[in-house]
Amino acid sequence: MKNQSKFLLTLTVLLFFGIQSVIGQVSAQVQTELTNLLLAKSDLQGGYDLGWKKVSVKRALSKPLQDAFCKEVGASASEKKTLQEKWSEIAGIASENGMTLEGLEASELLAGNPALQFSYDELVKVTGLVKTYNPKDRAYLVTPDEGKWLLRAISKKERDKWTKEFFGSGVGGKEVFWKKLDELSSVAAKIVPTYKPNPQNFVNHNAADEAMLKKELGDLSKIKIHQIGLASKTWEIQKNALDIPQKRFKVGYIWAKDSGDDFSYCKLYQVNIIQDYTGAGKYGESYATYLENWVFGCP
Repeated sequence: MKNQSKFLLTLTVLLFFGIQSVIGQVSAQVQTELTNLLLAKSDLQGGYDLGWKKVSVKRALSKPLQDAFCKEVGASASEKKTLQEKWSEIAGIASENGMTLEGLEASELLAGNPALQFSYDELVKVTGLVKTYNPKDRAYLVTPDEGKWLLRAISKKERDKWTKEFFGSGVGGKEVFWKKLDELSSVAAKIVPTYKPNPQNFVNHNAADEAMLKKELGDLSKIKIHQIGLASKTWEIQKNALDIPQKRFKVGYIWAKDSGDDFSYCKLYQVNIIQDYTGAGKYGESYATYLENWVFGCP
């Protein structure tokens, strides 16, 4: 209650001095915009929902929207200057909070559907990760779970499949996702070709194990293998909570190009060689288990 009262008092003071500083100098429409910007500033700094003030924040983030507003209300040169100063201030605060014009527009279109908003936020995150990727900062471009968005961006087949499953009858917002997926595809075109697997993934070799790795990829007539090998030099043992062995495994990788893919990039497939524990310190026959794949550049 005390914090709420403090907030209301602060807001009242801000409004009083903010509006009084321009009253009598600007038109009613410009005064309304300045008031909305002042309220938006308080909301942004306090982490509150922008509500109707979102329109003013969108203007702060868009020069064309600012120009259109000034033309619509017939703003004078001095009014334009005052507005631009406030818009610039709000744009800075909004940017610090990670807000973009595109994001605000998307949130309006996806309003009322938390599932869509959550998925869109994931897509925005992945786009940012790919855009800012630096091998010095992290070893991987995206995680396997995040990689689903990269795949939907670069593969029309995967995008169409996801769209059909995700957007049921009457569910809007598809165009918002496609626009962002197109952006991710463009970003990927610059980053992915330079993204190559770690050579340590293929440093160990065993003909029998590698034959099992290949078999897990299915029809090898469509697969052009660039590198294959094992990251594990010796068996790694997996134990249960009682410290009893369950299995042992070696991590294998295949860097290859699948001609069946509708994109130009390669993939890194992880296939583990496994032996189940049979008791008395013994293990069964080796078998391969395909785990996952990631999009990578080609040699």
